[in-house]
Amino acid sequence: MKLSALLVNSSLSLGLLLGLTSPAIAMPGMDHNHDHHQHGGGDHSSHGSHALHDVGPADATYDLRFIDAMIQHHYGAIEMARVTINQGHPGAGALASEIISAQSWEIANMLRQRRLRFPDAPITPVRYTPGQPTVLNQLKPMTEADKVAMRMSGTMDMMGDRGKAFAAAMILHHEMAIAMAEDALAKSGDSFVRSISWDIIRTQSDEIRRLRGLL
Repeated sequence: MKLSALLVNSSLSLGLLLGLTSPAIAMPGMDHNHDHHQHGGGDHSSHGSHALHDVGPADATYDLRFIDAMIQHHYGAIEMARVTINQGHPGAGALASEIISAQSWEIANMLRQRRLRFPDAPITPVRYTPGQPTVLNQLKPMTEADKVAMRMSGTMDMMGDRGKAFAAAMILHHEMAIAMAEDALAKSGDSFVRSISWDIIRTQSDEIRRLRGLL
């Protein structure tokens, strides 16, 4: 097995032990009001979705909260991509496979950096709650509802054209990841957080362009 695959598998296994991994996907019907969102031409999502994905202010625990939030968001993309690979849509299947590979690697990297940068952090993913202290041991753990909201994986229309449904849902998902990464660039001075944020913006902007070609 290649070293990169070993690193991904070992880090994801640790994530499972820490409660950082995702459950099986559950996908209700898509909100079709989202079908025509434009990247760069308006809001990335509704005000409510932005609020759910708000990592909070630039303070002592921002970088940890960003990493935990982005890990959950990546799990959502992988869940959506997994149900698309074998649906008879070559373009969507190929792109879904690329997304799984890229985001699995980024999850492994974020888990590894989380351990290195925040050895005293709670082992479960944490969240920002307005008004709460920002000391590590006083952060609140994400609830299951927090994780589900962060993943955004319940937005695919499983009854229609799976390729188009995947493209429409993943465009919205990527737009939110880009918004989160842009927020991190504005608030964080951490070298890893800034580096992965730039990678997310670059990679997912290109994928949005390709996803639009599937609609």
